[in-house]
Amino acid sequence: MLGFNLSFFADETAFIRAFLKQIGDWVEQGRVSAPPVKAFRLEQVSEAHSWIQTGQSIGKLVLTTNVAK
Repeated sequence: MLGFNLSFFADETAFIRAFLKQIGDWVEQGRVSAPPVKAFRLEQVSEAHSWIQTGQSIGKLVLTTNVAK
C-alpha cells in the first residue's frame, strides 16, 4: 500500500474503523511496515528534487526547516 485518499469514505465510519484495525494488526504482526523516510534540509531542496527525478527514491522525502517547534 502506498497511500490513497480516504475522504470518499467520510460517512463510512464502520468501514474505516475495520480498515484501520486490519492495518494496525498487520503492522503489529510485521506484515507491513512504514516506508523509509529521507530528510533534506530546506536548503537542499534541489538535491531532494534531483533524488526524486532519479527514480531511485523509495519511501518519503521530507524537507526540514529550522522553525522552532
